[in-house]
Amino acid sequence: MTLHGPIVIHKEHPLAKNTRNFAITPCLQELICFIGMQHTYSGSSAIFKKLLAIEISAKQIERVCTFYGTKLYEMQCGYVFNKKDKQIEANILYVFLDGSFIQIRNSSLKKKEKDFFQGKDSWKEVKLGRIINAKHIVKGISKDRNFVSKSDYVVHLGEAEIFLEQLRQLSESYKYSKLVFICDGAKWIWNWVEDCFPNAIKILDYFHAAEHLGEYARNNISGEAMRKDWLTLQQERLLGNNVAEIIDELESAIHTNDQNHPKVNRENMKKLSTYLKENSTRMQYDSYKKQGLEIGSGAIESAHRVIIQQRAKLSGQRWSIEGAQSILSLRAAYHAGRWKELIQLLKT
Repeated sequence: MTLHGPIVIHKEHPLAKNTRNFAITPCLQELICFIGMQHTYSGSSAIFKKLLAIEISAKQIERVCTFYGTKLYEMQCGYVFNKKDKQIEANILYVFLDGSFIQIRNSSLKKKEKDFFQGKDSWKEVKLGRIINAKHIVKGISKDRNFVSKSDYVVHLGEAEIFLEQLRQLSESYKYSKLVFICDGAKWIWNWVEDCFPNAIKILDYFHAAEHLGEYARNNISGEAMRKDWLTLQQERLLGNNVAEIIDELESAIHTNDQNHPKVNRENMKKLSTYLKENSTRMQYDSYKKQGLEIGSGAIESAHRVIIQQRAKLSGQRWSIEGAQSILSLRAAYHAGRWKELIQLLKT
C-alpha cells in the first residue's frame, strides 16, 4: 500500500524495503501514525478514505500505531531518545509530574488484577512528566498566560518506580544552574525528589495550595462576604511568604472553645494546618517570584490534556495496556519534537 493506493510489486523490490511485514510504504506508515495518534482508529480510517481515497482498516491502523508506539516506548525505557541532547545547557530547568487515569480492559490486566476486579474493566494511572528549559517559556502572551515553545515528556502506564527512573535519567541529560520541581502535595513525589535531587528547588503548586484554602472556606466559613475576605487574606499571606501566619491562626482556633468553631470545623482546621505544615518549606512564593521562577503547575495540566485526555479519554474508550502506552508514546514524541525518532525507525 502506498500514498497512491495499492501497487503490486515483488517483495525484493526497493519499494518493499522497510515495510516491516505491513506491506505499507514507510511514508504511508508515518502518516498512519500521525493520523492514528490524533483520531480514533475508525475515524482515522475514514480520513484516509475521504482525503486520499485509500482503504485502510481501523485494525491495520491500530497495528501500525501499536508497533511504532511500542518501539518509541522501548527507546524511552532504554534512555536513548535524548542521547544527542546530552548535557544541553539550561539556566533554569523545570520538572513537572502528575498522574491521570484511563480505562483499561480487564482482558489486558495481569491475573491478580483480573481476579481483583472480578472480570470488570478498571482504571489505571498514566504517569506523566514534563521537562521545560526556562529559555523556551515565552511569558505574558496574554493575561496570566505563558507559552512554552519546546518541552520533553516521559509517559508511563504502570509502576511509579519505572516512571521515576525514566524521568530521573531524562532530567540528568541537562546541564542546569537551577533545577526546579513544581508539583502538588503528593508525598511519594516529594520523597523521590528529596532522595534523587536534594539540592533542587521544590515548589508546591500555588494553585493547589489555594485550592485547599478555597475548599476549607467553602465548607467551614458561613457567609459569602466573610468567605471572600478570609480567602483573600490567606492568599495574600501565601504570596507574601507568610504561611506561618495562616498556620498560627488555625492552631489558635483549633484550641479555642468558641462556639463559632464546632468540632467538625476544628477537625477540618487540623487537616488544613497539617497540610500547610508539611508543605511550608515549599510555599515561599514571594521568594520564588523574586528569583523569576514559576510557581504554578499549569504546564503539567495542559500536558495532561494534550498528551493523554485528547486521545485516550474519549467517550467510551477502553484500552489494552500495550495499546494505550503505544499511542501515548507517539503523542509524547510528536509534541516533544522527537518525531524524527519515528522517521529513523521507519528507515531501519
